[in-house]
Amino acid sequence: MKSIRYALILSFFISPVTLPPVLAQESEAMEIEEIVIIGTRRHGGHSQADTLVPVDLLSGDDFMNQGSTNMDTLLANLVPSYNVDQQAINDAATLVRPAKLRGLPPDSTLVLVNGKRRHRAAVITFLGNGVADGSQGPDVSVIPSIAIKRVEVLRDGAAAQYGSDAIAGVLNFTLKDDAEGGTVEARWGQHYEGDGEAFNFSGNVGLPLTRNGFANLSFEYKETNPTDRSQQRSDARALVDAGNQHIEDPSYASVFHPNVMVWGAPDFEYDYKFFGNAGINLSDNIEVYGFGNYAKRKVEGGFYFRNPHTRSGVFDGPEITVDGVTYDTVKVADVDGSDTGGGCPAIRIIDNVASAGDIAAVQADPNCESFITRFPGGFVPRFGGIMEDYSFAFGVRGELLNNWRVDLSGVYGRHRTEFFMRHTLNPQLLAKPDITVANIPTDYHPGTYTETDYTINLDVSKLVDLAAFHSPLSIAFGLEHRQEEFKVAEGGETSWFQDLRPDGLTAQGFGIGSNGFTGFGPRLAGTWSRNSYAAYLDLEGELSEGVLLGVAGRYEDHKGVGETMDVKISTRGQVTDNFAVRGAVSTGFRAPTVGQANILNVTTAFTGGILADEATLPPTHPASALVGGKPLTPEESINYTIGTVFNLGEVDVTVDYFHIKVKDRIARSSEKTLTDEDRRTLIEQGVTDAANFSQLRFYTNDFDTTTEGVDVIVTYHPDLFGGDTHLSFAGNWTDTTVDKRNPDIISDKRVIQLEENLPSTRFTVTGDHAQGPWRFLARLRYYDDFVEFAADVGDWRLDADARALVDVEGAYTFKDSLTLVAGAENLFDTYPSKQTAAGGNPAGMVYADTSPYGFNGGFYYLRAIWNF
Repeated sequence: MKSIRYALILSFFISPVTLPPVLAQESEAMEIEEIVIIGTRRHGGHSQADTLVPVDLLSGDDFMNQGSTNMDTLLANLVPSYNVDQQAINDAATLVRPAKLRGLPPDSTLVLVNGKRRHRAAVITFLGNGVADGSQGPDVSVIPSIAIKRVEVLRDGAAAQYGSDAIAGVLNFTLKDDAEGGTVEARWGQHYEGDGEAFNFSGNVGLPLTRNGFANLSFEYKETNPTDRSQQRSDARALVDAGNQHIEDPSYASVFHPNVMVWGAPDFEYDYKFFGNAGINLSDNIEVYGFGNYAKRKVEGGFYFRNPHTRSGVFDGPEITVDGVTYDTVKVADVDGSDTGGGCPAIRIIDNVASAGDIAAVQADPNCESFITRFPGGFVPRFGGIMEDYSFAFGVRGELLNNWRVDLSGVYGRHRTEFFMRHTLNPQLLAKPDITVANIPTDYHPGTYTETDYTINLDVSKLVDLAAFHSPLSIAFGLEHRQEEFKVAEGGETSWFQDLRPDGLTAQGFGIGSNGFTGFGPRLAGTWSRNSYAAYLDLEGELSEGVLLGVAGRYEDHKGVGETMDVKISTRGQVTDNFAVRGAVSTGFRAPTVGQANILNVTTAFTGGILADEATLPPTHPASALVGGKPLTPEESINYTIGTVFNLGEVDVTVDYFHIKVKDRIARSSEKTLTDEDRRTLIEQGVTDAANFSQLRFYTNDFDTTTEGVDVIVTYHPDLFGGDTHLSFAGNWTDTTVDKRNPDIISDKRVIQLEENLPSTRFTVTGDHAQGPWRFLARLRYYDDFVEFAADVGDWRLDADARALVDVEGAYTFKDSLTLVAGAENLFDTYPSKQTAAGGNPAGMVYADTSPYGFNGGFYYLRAIWNF
């Protein structure tokens, strides 16, 4: 793979550079970028300064002029109210990182591409560090930055305009639509620590599609090596100190060593993305259009260390007393079940060492097995997924009779995640003929999640001259039909097999399924779907000169969930030439996703400081019902903003306050414990894998929150040294309060996570200066303090301090074609606060793992860009 990588770079640098410059005029590009189409149905949109609600407008260059290529990270660097963290050992969240806008979870933000709804990811965030727990949002990382013309970030509730999910706001990605020219870019970088090497190769080309159309194509290929910011866990260190020579230290061992638990960025073995955008004018009034994408990536990360003495379900045996001395023991399997383990020798743990003589005695009995004979240093499962994402949209739009504009479109999208596990085991397989500890499989295929969404829209609008309005009234209405489907495909039998003999391995207390991430058996597999229907009306007009009023209403019917009618009123008043006020009030609605309502998953998490199997069950599952689970209902919200837009000479300023009240909020519950009696009851009801449930969670509506904040945007374009200079400040303050909850469902720890896990204050100061062939960029990013619980354990609280990071970039362009760039993100190698968990760091962390700016330190990079 590396030989291909370097060949691509070499061929890039030796290519001719005497090519014609970009044909598009810069002034035309700037004019287009000033028009905002999100947040309004008015044909032609508004200038950014004239919007009724706050909208950030980010150009394609804003995304390209950074070291990272991941869309979530790029947005987080540019939009202070957008937060995303590393997600090092967090199951599926490692594969699709959950991002939060304005303090709310990912599925409270609606994502559009070219104004059309984007499908959800199949991944559900089971471990999301509080705010994102249980969320299921779109995967924006499949969008290559080189395909982006601009991104509009609507920072206001918009469910009454665009439907379910738009409680926190809307992201609209507009794709490039050039019919000529193009760009090729090669990018390389790595962290100051020497790991996390990243290579990226991308390109974009615009082509004519007949004489009256365009086809714009983009691609990106990426490889990223993992990082390691770990230290030895206290229990692993104790084993080493006692003489265990089978455990490596993460500070110098390979991250793929079977006994090393790593906190760091995962390994992207490959990641490629394609996007296409096309349109043809059939006449002066009619256009057909289409766009779509295909993306695939393979990501692998690590799980928690399995202690060879204490890991439940694999190693942890019962206490025994010999000659008046009590010993902990290592678990031993009575394979044929004749004595339920009682006929096998015990393996005593003496001074933190498993007795060699006892191990030899077990090995001498062909009916007795212990996993410590194969894994004397324990093991660390490797967890990953192969994600495939594709979509396509087609439509026709134009003007019909009497200047009515009609847009009829259909969108299909699918996101599929195939999970895999390496270096783990399913203890139950010892019940199968010819399988022993020596040859038990260590690679597993737990199964697949697939999300498939279909959307059909009919949008109609017209500008109507009425005497009561100062300018034409915009009238828009439309219909929408959407179907969401969530599928769980059965995994390989070895990943979920269970020994159900009365005296078998389940009865002996061995874990069920591939350890760390149990496979999806026949009982868990299935396909669930939901249809929804919507109709909306949107009016916007100028009551008098400089006074705008917008009124929107939307009816939605989500089958099996409920109906809603949401409204929004927005207004803007131009008080003077340099000063305007704006505001909006709206209601919102978010239906639980089909996946949230039906998912069943078993994973591993710290519970009370001890690793245990934790199940996430549907709220209607019998086990959930035992501890308070109830059918899900929709979230409802009230959202209002009020702000001002003004300029002081050449300085443009916007200040907006927002207030979001969410009732019956959907999220995962706190951990609930099943008693032995509960498990027996469930097993009698036919829920045979209940024996594997130490803890469980379920989706619930049992809490209300209020989120409020202030966004401040300042831009200034001074005339410095005869060059082109852009200075900007973007700041956000956000505060969330849990107003109402059931303490039996939402714990005190969960409340702290919801209220304090995100920095309350963030701001970014950016300076960009171009002088002839040179361009320089500097960016300061500030993050306020935050609170996290290491490994999601209530006793391991960390109050992380505020940090400021600096990014810099310099570029030189040769003959208007080839540009060479060097830069650094986190120039001064700043890290978050170190963990201070009691007990000598039992999780092996060094830094705050939910840090919104990561914990991998500085990153330097080189870029080469060829425009033609």
